[in-house]
Amino acid sequence: MAGKMYDYLETGTADYIDQEFDILAQNVLSERANWNQDVHKMDGPVRRVVSFTNGVSYEVNVSFDNLSETDTDFILDMYNNPDKAKGSEKTFYWHHPTDGRIYVARFHPGMERRISFFHTVPNVTLWIEKVAEHLQAEDEFIVLFSLSDGAEDEIQIVDNYFPFYDTNMEWKPILMDQGTIPFTMSDGSPNNIQTYGA
Repeated sequence: MAGKMYDYLETGTADYIDQEFDILAQNVLSERANWNQDVHKMDGPVRRVVSFTNGVSYEVNVSFDNLSETDTDFILDMYNNPDKAKGSEKTFYWHHPTDGRIYVARFHPGMERRISFFHTVPNVTLWIEKVAEHLQAEDEFIVLFSLSDGAEDEIQIVDNYFPFYDTNMEWKPILMDQGTIPFTMSDGSPNNIQTYGA
């Protein structure tokens, strides 16, 4: 049944692709759907609506109430760094914490950090523009790859993740435009994978 954001958005790529915003919200996450429309009240209860687009747009509000200093710096650097999001100018990849999809998002202007007992970045608003042209969750793919020794093989991708750990010991999401991806093999040795396509 349709109803999620990804059911109504087109796919596309972000401007900044080197890092994904994947820090999970720790309090309220809200999604607000909007249509670019003018509503004119006519006589009595009648209203006339003029639509300026053929698709819905979304705003997502998230709050980060108890962050490490490292995660707080990551969010602020994404926003402030001219080589990354550069405020609201550039889009980036944002991982939705509940529907499993990766979206092309843009920061709403303004970013606040609060420091007391915890590091807090409250009330972050993201404009969601598209669904990322990555391999998305709820799908399975066979991806061709080559190891650093030149050997070629194929691997099944389930729910958008490689079935092994990367060098940071975290499950690694597939980004087809990411190029060479480092990972740790089952015997503990480091290696690299180069994806060619699904």
